[in-house]
Amino acid sequence: MAYNSTIRQKTGICPMCGGTKKVPLIKGLCQTHYREQNKKKSFEKLQAKDRGELPAVQILIDDLDILFSQLVRLKEADEHGMVKCFTCDEVKHWKQMQCGHYIPRAQMPTRFSEKNCRPQCKNCNERKDGNLKVFAERLEAEHKGIVEMLQEQARGIQDYDRDELKVLIGDTTRRIKYFLKNIYQ
Repeated sequence: MAYNSTIRQKTGICPMCGGTKKVPLIKGLCQTHYREQNKKKSFEKLQAKDRGELPAVQILIDDLDILFSQLVRLKEADEHGMVKCFTCDEVKHWKQMQCGHYIPRAQMPTRFSEKNCRPQCKNCNERKDGNLKVFAERLEAEHKGIVEMLQEQARGIQDYDRDELKVLIGDTTRRIKYFLKNIYQ
C-alpha cells in the first residue's frame, strides 16, 4: 500500500552494521541496533537503581513520569478504554497511546502539568515531534491564552524534593485507580 506522505524516513548505513546497503535509520542506527542500545541502557539503569547509584530524586521522577503518562491517557478514555489523539483524532486503546507534552518534558515546571499534556498517538508524538502547531491550536481552542501561560510557566525553575515527589506519586496513583475502576467495570 502506498501512502501520499511528505515525511520520509532517514536512510543510511548503520555504523554498527557497516556494509554498503542503506537501511531505514532511527537516531542514526538500524532498527535492530537501536532496540539493542535501548535495552542495554534500560538494563544498566535498572542495575544502577538496584545498587543505589542513581539519585533518589531521579528515581522518583522516573516513576512519576510513568504514572503521570497513564493518568493523562486514562483521564480521556471512554468506558471501553478508548482514547482519541489530541492532534489527529485517531482513536486507540489508552495503552497504545502516549502522553504528549506541548512544552517538552525537559522543562520541569510544566513536566507534570495536566494543562500541558494530552494523549497522542505514536505518529503525532514521535514522528511529528508532538505535532506542536495543531497541539497549540487545540489547546487555545480549549482555553484561550493557555499556550502563552504554559510558555511563561516553563521559563521558571522547579526543583522537586523527595517528599513532594512521593506526594505526587501517591495522588497520581489514587487518581489512576479511580479512572481504571470506571473503565473496567
